[in-house]
Amino acid sequence: MFFDRIGPMVALSFLLVLASASAAQAAPQGCEPEWVTTLGNPGIADGYVAPMLAWDDGSGEQLYVGGSFSRVGGISAESVAAYDPDSRSWSPLGRGLASGFLTALTPFDDGNGDLLMVGGFFANAEGLPGTSGLAAWNGSTFASVGGGTDGNGAVWSLESSDYDGTNRLYIGGGFASYGGVTASCIASWDGRRVAPVGTGQGVQGSFNPFVTDIQAWDDGNGPALYIVGRYDTVDGVAAPVCSRFKHGAWERVGAGLRVSSGLRHVETMTLYDDGNGEALYVAGSPFIINGVGGEHSVARWDGNTWTPVGQNVGGRVTKLIGWDDGDGPRLYLGGTATPDIQYFAVLDGNTWVPAAGGVWDPPVPPSNFPSVFGLAEWNGDLLVGGNFTRVGPDKVTSNGIVMRTTCASPCTGRETLDITCKPRGGDVYNLVAKIKRGPSGGKLTVRADGDPRTDRVVTLDNKGRGKAKLKKLAGPQHGVEIVECGVLVQVRCL
Repeated sequence: MFFDRIGPMVALSFLLVLASASAAQAAPQGCEPEWVTTLGNPGIADGYVAPMLAWDDGSGEQLYVGGSFSRVGGISAESVAAYDPDSRSWSPLGRGLASGFLTALTPFDDGNGDLLMVGGFFANAEGLPGTSGLAAWNGSTFASVGGGTDGNGAVWSLESSDYDGTNRLYIGGGFASYGGVTASCIASWDGRRVAPVGTGQGVQGSFNPFVTDIQAWDDGNGPALYIVGRYDTVDGVAAPVCSRFKHGAWERVGAGLRVSSGLRHVETMTLYDDGNGEALYVAGSPFIINGVGGEHSVARWDGNTWTPVGQNVGGRVTKLIGWDDGDGPRLYLGGTATPDIQYFAVLDGNTWVPAAGGVWDPPVPPSNFPSVFGLAEWNGDLLVGGNFTRVGPDKVTSNGIVMRTTCASPCTGRETLDITCKPRGGDVYNLVAKIKRGPSGGKLTVRADGDPRTDRVVTLDNKGRGKAKLKKLAGPQHGVEIVECGVLVQVRCL
């Protein structure tokens, strides 16, 4: 039982799980995961694909793809494009990005509606001032996000989170200041103003410091903001390559991590439950866990201890994701300069092995070898992006982007549903339904009072979060459910 106070309103809710997680995860009989190469034919003509995200600008969901390319799907598009699954066609985002590449995509509500945040290393978006390194796309035009990076700065990572009670966009990268605010490599934007995360001294290091990924997470000891990258200190605190911001200060995470060379860094993070509880997984160039021998490509933080995950695969791990192909959730990685695992691998026991045949030569020009730079879930299926031209054991053609289909249920079995009441007057209410811990990039249906006419399809972000508004419901008491997952909340608006 909980109370969610909204001004004078109080919503009283009970969470009922009507179907077990194991039942929800059952795979359909006769189904086999397969490679689908529609997106990769013709795919990209040059460069590579990195971030991928499904987003609805209000006119229907599309798949947004970024990276470094000049053409995709047979059209001209400067480093970012959208794919419409209904028409199976690609379109550019305006005139695209000037002189650079894209590294991050995330949705963010600035208080006036949902926007798609587009981050990377570029001079501007459509020639607009204040859009260096970061711009907001509303479905038709770009706009500045707090003024952009100053100087020759880059944005490498974005995270939208209200972990501390205030909804903010967290911006990580390689910059000394953002929007005129001193905030070395890590800043925030609340829709109105830019602020440093901490004192503004931010990350410092001996050689070109930067932040490559950001993740908000509660490890059981309270919510915190985690970052990884290449640096030695944060706000003067010795906490190299992996740190967290908690209770207003930066600190080392447990015993901490370090690298043996100033050219190495920790690059990516994901949250994943291996059956022993949700944990934070980090990966990158080979790194050292303090107090543990050897170098490692991937490590797990459970809130108390760092543990190596699998063997050192060499090269650089660029992306981690948990995904279920129908045989249960497993951890996947993408990498560059990792030929022993064919650049795309899955954790089997405690060993990284090539996943579904991996990706193959020749690379998309002008690269020298294939790589995977992006992994994302879309409607339950897994998207793989990079600079490869062939995939799987049969080495079928797919240029820079490909999909691996799933046979899993559309639910994770861990979904939660929070309801907020908003009065309209005359005993009529709007309900805002927020889903958390759903399938990354998936779609779920929210329904009120068992009435299909109230159905709202929610497209979840890459953290498995999404929301829908159920409008003009009569009376204070309602039952709201996630149709596919057997999760029901009874709410009484007082």
